[in-house]
Amino acid sequence: MQPTPSLKSNLMYQRLQAALHQGLEVRVVTADCRFTGIPTYLDSEFVEILYLHTPDTGEDVDDDEEPYLRSAWLIRLSEVTAVGYTASWSKQKLNTLIKANDSEAPHLSDDAGGLSPTPDSAERPSQER
Repeated sequence: MQPTPSLKSNLMYQRLQAALHQGLEVRVVTADCRFTGIPTYLDSEFVEILYLHTPDTGEDVDDDEEPYLRSAWLIRLSEVTAVGYTASWSKQKLNTLIKANDSEAPHLSDDAGGLSPTPDSAERPSQER
């Protein structure tokens, strides 16, 4: 489904679309819940967020034997109140961004500033109530 013209100009939709194309982890906030994961689907009505995790068994388990779980959340865009994402840059990339914006106010481009996924996220992705 193609986005309507109003969605194309919607900054939240653009950020979700960039995260979808770049494989970025996002946090989506609704009135009742928060969801963290990687967008796998986006249309004019819904965003699907995928979250991969391991159960906390409290036991020492060999990494090769540890089970992985998948949660997928289909969230109605009209219910979303905020979208956030984390990115990491190398020192060289950060210096390049600072120099490029030295004479201007900092601004991320429509492609979300070339953000790359953060492999060592400070917080564990989850659905919070």
